[in-house]
Amino acid sequence: MSIAKKYLSFIIVIPLVVLTVFLFLSGKDQRFVVFFSGAGMKVPVSEIVKNFTVLTGVKVDVQFEGSAILVQHIKTYGDADLFMSGDKKNMETLINDGFVKENTFIAWGGA
Repeated sequence: MSIAKKYLSFIIVIPLVVLTVFLFLSGKDQRFVVFFSGAGMKVPVSEIVKNFTVLTGVKVDVQFEGSAILVQHIKTYGDADLFMSGDKKNMETLINDGFVKENTFIAWGGA
């Protein structure tokens, strides 16, 4: 996948992430979002978080770690508003265990 196509997919991701965050924030007094992201997506997620905060004024507490570690944290504490995993298996684990209120497929990558 070319660099242009790779970043084009992230341009598509930004509105989806913003929409998802607002769905989580609706009806809450919360003024920050807890976002768990797989470590491999640090560069694009950091940009998304920066732009989201500038556009909305809502702060994002983003945690980067291996997806399997983040899954264990969510299962133990259940405190993430958003979880983005590069591994479908990790997301399916949370879905099957009842930790996911809503999910969507947002992008795919390739070499």
